[in-house]
Amino acid sequence: MPRKWTEAKVASLIASGIGAGSGPDYKPWIHVRDISSQGRKHLVPGTRFGRDVHLLSNIEYGLFLMLEWSDAVLDINEQFALDRDLTQDVARKLGIKHPYYPGTNVPTVMTGDFLVTLRRGGQTVVEAFNAKSDSDAEDVRQMEKLEIQRTALELMDVKHHLVFDSSLPQKKVRNLDLLERARVKPNEIEPNPGYFDEMARRLGRHANLAVSASPNKTLSQVCAEFDNAHGAPEGTGLRAAYILAKRKELTFDLNSEHPAQQPIGRFKVETETQFKRLAGGMR
Repeated sequence: MPRKWTEAKVASLIASGIGAGSGPDYKPWIHVRDISSQGRKHLVPGTRFGRDVHLLSNIEYGLFLMLEWSDAVLDINEQFALDRDLTQDVARKLGIKHPYYPGTNVPTVMTGDFLVTLRRGGQTVVEAFNAKSDSDAEDVRQMEKLEIQRTALELMDVKHHLVFDSSLPQKKVRNLDLLERARVKPNEIEPNPGYFDEMARRLGRHANLAVSASPNKTLSQVCAEFDNAHGAPEGTGLRAAYILAKRKELTFDLNSEHPAQQPIGRFKVETETQFKRLAGGMR
């Protein structure tokens, strides 16, 4: 976003579709390039929603991993824009000063962290999520702006969830991060085309046999044996295991402390045919 805001610039961005759309065509109002957050921002490439996702904090990243993992979630619009006329009207009625872009008289286009399309009770609904640090709860101005958002969303008949970092299950978030980092990213250079897909298929068969034959061996040991058997670089098998887990073809307790050190007998491996029949997967 530009450093100097004008009404003309806001109108131009809105007209170009910034902050609107759905699925692969969605364009967030704020991109990671627009802010400086000292390494806390995250650009998650090629997500299951068909595009890169722009996250502005570690808390947003953790909540995104949780939302993306849920089979109930159909789409996620991060950094979504709220209608300025609505938020200004709400602010006036609440007696709260509406935010302005620094050094200007231009009212800020207020944004929420996530607008999520999901299934609830057999219906498709849209709900909003904001991810904040516990310290934000002590920041009066932060809470005022959140109240403007909450009220505006209520008028739009959109349920609002405020999620603090202390409420995120940290072990689960760390494990979901492991799976995300293992995923083959768009434009990643592999030893040969489809290398990790093939390694994942082979590892699935190898692990399936190990579940019955060597249930007390750890996932790490099974993957090390896989690397030796296939002449693969160290760590290939474990990455393949996490790729399968990301696809929900290898299941384990996401709240476990160190998944690689868990006995392989605690894992469940779905064959390709079985997986295609499943409606669920790892929870």
